Amino acid sequence: MQDMIAKGASWFDQQRKKHLAVTVEYQATGTMFTKSFPATIGMSRWDSIDASGQMIRFETRDYFVSVDEMRDNPRRGDRIHETDATGVRRTYEVMVPGGANNPWSWADRGQRIRRIHTQLVESD
Repeated sequence: MQDMIAKGASWFDQQRKKHLAVTVEYQATGTMFTKSFPATIGMSRWDSIDASGQMIRFETRDYFVSVDEMRDNPRRGDRIHETDATGVRRTYEVMVPGGANNPWSWADRGQRIRRIHTQLVESD
């Protein structure tokens, strides 16, 4: 079974390199220092109505990164800056997903890919 997990992790890593979604800048809480690395994105959007009847749009992104690119565990409040092909810069804050007790999780059983859960906080 472990051999299948290792093969799956290797395949995902190769696919990630071939199908790079974005290069992100990671900024730890309270610092100006950023580190750039490639990431693959999983995105969710939904609308909700608040108590006053106003529509609110939510957007979350899960960034999948190799542990070779990011060795330290992300912390709640850290930020990920992303600039798309049109030059629009968005900032996402590391959040704790519902039902979890940490802002990241391993995305594969071989523990080579890390999933970082974020929510949009700023957009140019």
